[in-house]
Amino acid sequence: EGPPNNWQCVTGGSAWGYDKNTKQYFLHTFHPCQPDLNWANPDVREAMCNVLRFWLDRGVDGFRIDMISWISKDPKFRDDPLNPNFNPKTDYHYLKLIHKYSKDGPYLYEYLELINKILDEYKGNQVLIGEIDYYLDIEKFVEYFKHGIHLPAFFRLIYLPWNRESIQTNIDQFLINNPPYANFQLGNHDRSRVASRLGDAQARVAAMLLLTLPGTPFIYYGEEIGMKDVPIKVDQMQDPWEKTEPGKGRDPERTPMQWTSGKHAGFTEGEPWLPISENYSKLNVQYQLENPQSFLNLYSSLIKVRKNNETLTLGYYKPFKTNISQCLSFVRYRASEKWIVLLNLSNKVVKIKHNELNNAYVILSTFLDRGEEFINSYIELRGNEGCILKKE
Repeated sequence: EGPPNNWQCVTGGSAWGYDKNTKQYFLHTFHPCQPDLNWANPDVREAMCNVLRFWLDRGVDGFRIDMISWISKDPKFRDDPLNPNFNPKTDYHYLKLIHKYSKDGPYLYEYLELINKILDEYKGNQVLIGEIDYYLDIEKFVEYFKHGIHLPAFFRLIYLPWNRESIQTNIDQFLINNPPYANFQLGNHDRSRVASRLGDAQARVAAMLLLTLPGTPFIYYGEEIGMKDVPIKVDQMQDPWEKTEPGKGRDPERTPMQWTSGKHAGFTEGEPWLPISENYSKLNVQYQLENPQSFLNLYSSLIKVRKNNETLTLGYYKPFKTNISQCLSFVRYRASEKWIVLLNLSNKVVKIKHNELNNAYVILSTFLDRGEEFINSYIELRGNEGCILKKE
């Protein structure tokens, strides 16, 4: 008779696969090797709760739940409506339908609360991170938080164009009232690496942005040393998505961590599942530990400043308008203390004037070559430079 409805697979084609042995269709919202579990079945829910208990008994600190919006679906299996605004020439194929029934079902929040209750049994500080659609309205993040997800992952910055207006607008909207679930990330396993997207210089500026914003920062492995995408030959591909939709593969950003200049970048004595970058002899942790101006030492300095100052960890946030259109800037404040973050998203020297800069001084530059520099009403930033200033 054919598939039960028109639901789509994120990686292409119908979300329904046919099993010849059972002569039944099974649902796979993602790749056919990843069939969906039927959370509407109480036995499945109990089994998943026991999976959580298995790992909690072993002392894990929490869970990241992948694509959590899809665990509840329409019980009537109705067709998703067509998207009248879909453009087949420019839009991703999955957007040709409005996914009204294939996700965000009526029992979603009930299932999230069930998961949260399992963590409550252990009376610890375990965290639940939920991967949700990056294009959701900001208000939707509040609902996920209310129903048990401590950190609904805010992916939007990963996909936005790298300019002041788009980045600042989305940060400001997300941080209205400084919500307790605030979190930011600029890279992950599904997106080209930050240094590949932005270049080395702006990747350093991005690091300063990430580690001076409120809330919880997420750092994808390799970002702290400036790892880039690695070209993958056809016979080296591992990602199933690449095999069904050429050009969609995510292997380039998933190559092994580069630890040393030794064999296989010190990652393994055996043969790694993906090739190592050709630049690993210098782009590795061991080499960068010895280089005072390296990516790794920038991350270490940023983390140290953040951890040692409550204004950067617990302080409030507000935008900071300057006379420079490509300068992303904001203030973190707590009691009488203010920290001003200035990020030059251009490759040109800019001169920033503002009364708030009077009697401030530079704490850290992304170039790691200026500190304790007294500022009186203006500061010059080099191209691709970010600075943290303190004012008491």
